[in-house]
Order: sequence, then C-alpha cells, then structure tokens
Amino acid sequence: MTQIQHYIRHLTFIRPTGERVEKAIRVALRYVFPQKLEALLYFNGLRIRTCYGSWQQEPLTVTSRSMIYVCQRR
Repeated sequence: MTQIQHYIRHLTFIRPTGERVEKAIRVALRYVFPQKLEALLYFNGLRIRTCYGSWQQEPLTVTSRSMIYVCQRR
C-alpha cells in the first residue's frame, strides 16, 4: 500500500480580455498513519513536543482532519 492519492485538478482562468486559459495540475498526496509519522520523526532525530488535530490546537483524535506535530531535535 503506497498511501498516495493521485488526482488532477482542472482550472479555467478568464483574462480581462475575455480569453479563457485552461490548465491541468497533477497532484500526489501522501497520507501516513500517526504511528508511522511518529516513527519517521523519531528515526530522523526529532522529539515530538505536542500534536494537534487542527490549527486551532484541538486534540488529535481518530476523527481529526489534520495532524499537526510540534517537534524539536533530540
């Protein structure tokens, strides 16, 4: 399992002249489980100071949409 989500985003821009410009952007997002992220941080010399489930510093739970880790070098 690669835990990578691939998608293409199609954008249309309309310039002041009325000209339409279309663009496709390819995106690959890698998702990791908290346990794997914590191991990666540890094995790369970091110590987790705290973690949050949102930018509003809510606790990290199974329903959190984000994983925010505050780390420092060990």
